[in-house]
Amino acid sequence: MLMYHLALNMVDFVKDEGFLIAMIILCISTVFNGNSSLIKMLFSRRKQIEEELPFVALMVASSDRDPIMLLYSLKNSNFPLFKEEVKRWEELRNLGYGPLEAITESLKKHPSLLFKEFIRLCMDVHKGIIRREVVMNFVIRNYEKMLTTIETYLPNVISLIPTLIITVPAMMLSAVMLMGVTPKAMIIISLITSSLAILIALHFYTWIGMGVGYGVVIAEKKKILPLLLPLTMLPFLRLWRIKWVDEIIGLPLLSLPIAICMWHKIKEISIDVEEWMRALRRATEYSKLTGVPFAIALIRITREINVSSKTLKEFSLLAELSLNRALLISMRRAESTMIKRLIEAIRFLIMFSRESTPIERFMEYMDRVLRLRDEIVARLKALRPILLISLMIYSAILFLSLQTLERLSFISSTEPLTISVPQVHVLSSIRVDVITQLEDGVRFLILISSISLALSNALIEDSTFWAMFKYLPIYTSTPLLVYEILRRIVPITFGGG
Repeated sequence: MLMYHLALNMVDFVKDEGFLIAMIILCISTVFNGNSSLIKMLFSRRKQIEEELPFVALMVASSDRDPIMLLYSLKNSNFPLFKEEVKRWEELRNLGYGPLEAITESLKKHPSLLFKEFIRLCMDVHKGIIRREVVMNFVIRNYEKMLTTIETYLPNVISLIPTLIITVPAMMLSAVMLMGVTPKAMIIISLITSSLAILIALHFYTWIGMGVGYGVVIAEKKKILPLLLPLTMLPFLRLWRIKWVDEIIGLPLLSLPIAICMWHKIKEISIDVEEWMRALRRATEYSKLTGVPFAIALIRITREINVSSKTLKEFSLLAELSLNRALLISMRRAESTMIKRLIEAIRFLIMFSRESTPIERFMEYMDRVLRLRDEIVARLKALRPILLISLMIYSAILFLSLQTLERLSFISSTEPLTISVPQVHVLSSIRVDVITQLEDGVRFLILISSISLALSNALIEDSTFWAMFKYLPIYTSTPLLVYEILRRIVPITFGGG
């Protein structure tokens, strides 16, 4: 009998929540299918090559080697997008094009304007028209332009958010009152509006050229995926109708393990970046003072200093056997695209020159880039409290709007007005059970909006999808807690007058 009732509940759940289940399955399949169109949009050719571009550009500006020869040598590098570009150039050369003509022909169809400008500067350096420092200034100028643009438009975004927060709930509940929109239609509208929020964030994310975030790389997915398993319990909590646990405690609590893991991982990555930069600076100073080649200086420095970075520890253990192999292994095991690109740039500079001067120039330029990057991230972090406060206001307005709707429905059904108002018939037809359904719809709307803003925050601030999980507990629990607190302290209660 128990199994029979459970089966009936499951059937009802699938009937009621079929659209939601379909959306969840679609999202999961999209995230974990590497060939999906959304993944291709997220990690487009333009976006990826612009994230690799600062490291290659600083290599060109720092090295004494001819820029065009250096670019062609990237066919053996671990810069995947530049590697693909070089393969295209070589295919054109096999058709009879010269080295520069092949590059010029390939640029005609390239989607990135930054990449085109960078390659043209490299060609001008090759021809002796400009100096290498112009390439470095190109990188710095673009970061400064990005910072200026964010400083200009961020206040407008911050002022726009409260406006949307006030108008969207009122418009949606007006649609319910005046047009008889069903709760399920309201949920579908919420999914559409949340999708628009994510698309805006994606546009902002792809607009930020020359990668800002550390770029989390989950090298060992087997360790991460078990932390996502608790989230699969959410449909069962909803099936058993434990709604308060499901929404208020369920999602934040079940997402806590993966959130802690992501916070810890991103913290480790920031430490990795700092310690690699510190070790490289000390190695250049040591090489300059003693006159030994930079490669030997780096091996000695990493062996002597105390570090907590896993990749740097592995490098110091392997470096005495083979420096190139140690750098390659450290790069492959690094869990940040920034670390991977930094190590690869250093590896190439060591291959091109035994002296420390090119690497010293590279570190000087890299310090300037990282300072600008930190300023950009600091500006973007200003969005986080605004988004959280806006979510709280959003939750409160939805609650008060729904209370107003119930009060109007109660008044119109018990106290007919002397003035004939067409909307009274619509309001009087809204029964208590429909109000309860609307309450569920509103809570679901808050939940979906919270998740979409968590993803938006992750893409804008950290430039990675995985960072969404570190924001998930706070973004989902805060507005729903506000909703529940208001529901208990406001004297007008659901289901009554």
